[in-house]
Amino acid sequence: MLAIYWPVFLGHRFFWEDFFIQEYPIREYCFYMIRFVHELPFWNPYSWAWSPLLADAQSGFWYPTNLLQIGMTWLTMPHAAHLPVLIPETMTLLHLPLAALGVFVLLRKEFRVSGIAALLAGLCWGFGVRMAAEQNHSMQIIQLALLPWETLLLMRAWKSWRYAIGLGLLFGISFFAGQPQTFFFIAIFLSVFTVAETLIRFQKKNGMVDASTPLLYFTLAILITTGVACVQLLSSMELVALSARTHLNFDDASSASLHLGHIIDFFVPKFYGEYPGFNIPKSPTIHDHFWYWEATFYWGALAEILSLFAIIAHWKRREADDPKSRHLFFFVAFSIFALGFGLGDNFIVSWPIWQFVPIFDHFRAPNRMVWFLWFIGTLLTGLGLDILIQERDAVIRHKRFFYWAVGVFLTFNILSLVGVFDYVFKPHLLRPGLARIIVPSLVASLLTGLFLISVFRQSLSPKLLLVCTALLIAGDLWYQDFTWHRNTLDREIVVAQDSSSSLIQTFRHLHNNDHAKLLIDRGEDSNGVRANLGMFLRLPIEDAKDSVSLRDLNQLLPQSALAADQDPTRRMEIMGVATMVSGTGAISELPHPLSFLMLYHQWIVDSGRNGHTLSIANSIDFTKELSLTENPQLLLGSKMLPDTAILRSYDENHLRMMVMASQPSMLFVNDLFYPAWRATVDGKATKIIRAFTGGRAVPVTAGIHDVEMHYDSAAFDLGWKITLGTLTISVLVLIIGWKQQGNTP
Repeated sequence: MLAIYWPVFLGHRFFWEDFFIQEYPIREYCFYMIRFVHELPFWNPYSWAWSPLLADAQSGFWYPTNLLQIGMTWLTMPHAAHLPVLIPETMTLLHLPLAALGVFVLLRKEFRVSGIAALLAGLCWGFGVRMAAEQNHSMQIIQLALLPWETLLLMRAWKSWRYAIGLGLLFGISFFAGQPQTFFFIAIFLSVFTVAETLIRFQKKNGMVDASTPLLYFTLAILITTGVACVQLLSSMELVALSARTHLNFDDASSASLHLGHIIDFFVPKFYGEYPGFNIPKSPTIHDHFWYWEATFYWGALAEILSLFAIIAHWKRREADDPKSRHLFFFVAFSIFALGFGLGDNFIVSWPIWQFVPIFDHFRAPNRMVWFLWFIGTLLTGLGLDILIQERDAVIRHKRFFYWAVGVFLTFNILSLVGVFDYVFKPHLLRPGLARIIVPSLVASLLTGLFLISVFRQSLSPKLLLVCTALLIAGDLWYQDFTWHRNTLDREIVVAQDSSSSLIQTFRHLHNNDHAKLLIDRGEDSNGVRANLGMFLRLPIEDAKDSVSLRDLNQLLPQSALAADQDPTRRMEIMGVATMVSGTGAISELPHPLSFLMLYHQWIVDSGRNGHTLSIANSIDFTKELSLTENPQLLLGSKMLPDTAILRSYDENHLRMMVMASQPSMLFVNDLFYPAWRATVDGKATKIIRAFTGGRAVPVTAGIHDVEMHYDSAAFDLGWKITLGTLTISVLVLIIGWKQQGNTP
């Protein structure tokens, strides 16, 4: 890890992309809430459209190393105002050797593979190019790092309830890392693997009890997983029920599908680009919304060839009692399924699954199922390496296969290098700089061919064979990983530059206490999007002005978060946006932004479609008339001079206001409506009514009132109790079981 990522640790290279605009801001905001506010980060009023942060499964708040970041910074740097960027970067990178170790232990313990073969296969998983491409997505790295450990516990759980409990605990904790799609896909993999084991036992006719044991213990593990995950799961279910991901049509669910051209990346890892660098230009034959790293599955030329060789070598001699070949049929079948599903709308497999299998209509990016082809491939690499090291004669007997395999690698690299694939998948001139990123994989293929020729001629001693094998695999991975991300733009410097701009400072000076919003329209040149300043400066800074853009940024955002007015300027004014900045830097001051608190005496009731989408007429004067989803059962009045609303105290999860009203009124709070918010008027619970589609309003009678709003999620309250109970019972059962086992003579 140090050989590849030392520039990160020394501050010469930095994470970018989603880490920059989402992952780190969330980590930093969580640090701020725990360290300085001393509250859980339930609500984020500063960016991402005021989302309920702790309900978003992608927040990753409860994952142990994310909590550890907060504690470490608090203890070692007590005066730090922000979470140092290096800490979450380091926590992410530490999962790479954990992933490699997981494959090593899995192959050694369950597949009886030699140590050097297991070690090299572990490197292919922990430091495969996919890991390098995903380094900006901590939640993905964590899930993938834990997968081999979960697989190890699963295979042992087929025989022991103790390991089933261990699997349930680990899998439940992995849910906290975020990225529920990856978690769901892993659950499918583990489930199908268990079914395959059950069928093997049925085939051996060992009896119904023995055959059904894996399913029973896996069910126990899933029950424990669900219980452990409840502190996050129940809150997330509350959010998803209101979100844009309640159901995705097939086009949305198929976004980021692979096409046949992406298979090139198995042989030429950087054909579609690298970061920073260039991506193949967009075209009708390549999804415009496809990110090039999503097609990256390379784990080494020699390693991939040996994984295929393992299938060939073990296929005819596979036996249910041989750990190296017992699961070969499942590995091949699931790999074919994963590739077919990953092709999305370019192949027939994914449509019936999206149509008829529950939950699949909640997720996009089907290409991520191909991660399991990569995972299985690295396990098979270990088996192939074991044959190479211990049965050199078997390798020589299959030299024709190896020649063909090396030929395929060389052909793909050469055709890519001369621009044939550029012309096939996007008719245009050869991309400048293409040779720089393709020649290394061509060299790796050539060296692999020369190495195999030496093996066939038996010109290498056993010790030299091991050295050359290790150098080929490790060197291939090292070069691809080390050169993938070369970003030198320090996020802390960018934040400092953007936050010191005259625009930001002027806005802060004018609106430091009134909670008016600054909207930075989404554009590639927008520093606000680049730095995501809202969470750092504690200013409400938005970066989208319509619901479509909000769903693009974060598809878990609640439906109808913005007022349904067709005039974008009026819609922004209803949101309380005082200043807008376009992607080109043009500044617009909005004339009539609504205040954070408004007292209304006139209102209309328009429940709209299903109570969610309101049709607000452009003729309504929103400064005087409030739009509500239901009747507040108050008489309409007119504003009197003494009528006012004052914000007495404010924090992210709690508001306290004083209202002076000469007649029945509606208090409008210009913050997002969400069912977990509760309101009291003079200590008595009062229903919050949805106002202007996305805001909150409460009725008040004439007089002086103390009004409070606080975030109080019943889903969270139930969830943390179930999680704590599940953890406590599971640990106690394990302790008692181990003690009884130790006392057994």
